[in-house]
Amino acid sequence: MISPQERELRAKLKELRDHLTQNADNVGKRFPEEARKMHYGEIEHRSIYGEASAEDAKARLAESLALVEAAKARMQEELNVGRDIQRSLLPNAFPERKDLELYALLEPALEIGGDLYDFFMIDDHRLCVVIGDVAGNGVPAALFMAMTKITVKTRAMSDPSPASIVTYVNDALSTDNDSCMFVTLYLGILNLR
Repeated sequence: MISPQERELRAKLKELRDHLTQNADNVGKRFPEEARKMHYGEIEHRSIYGEASAEDAKARLAESLALVEAAKARMQEELNVGRDIQRSLLPNAFPERKDLELYALLEPALEIGGDLYDFFMIDDHRLCVVIGDVAGNGVPAALFMAMTKITVKTRAMSDPSPASIVTYVNDALSTDNDSCMFVTLYLGILNLR
């Protein structure tokens, strides 16, 4: 006879297993060792089907939860590193000029995202200003943001036409873009003379 406590533990273990199975792309791909342990042996699910004691089920549940919490902590650390890398790609020194005041601030809705801005002098009298937003969020949007920023800056240094720059960037970003990501971009070149 199964006690009510053991029945409840079995239900919680099944719910946890089902959740992890449904989110295998997030957990299994990013943390394959933890996912392997949960699925193939070090943390078995036999308490759902077998006659293990409530104490054994509790121990396995605690171990499963500890692995999930460890994976969550690792994922949060990766997001923090990604956020710091993304912020380091944005300009933080503003030009000190008598003919221009320029300031910017980026506050993403999530830890990491696809918002971007950039400004840089093309030559002594032309300033390129870029503001954009990559569709989506998270690490993929941040990577696409970095590609966009680098492609814009590289092209703008040798091309005086904003239309030509944006066309080039569009062509470069859409090549081999299997995930169909895109960026909404404003680009202007200001002649300071």
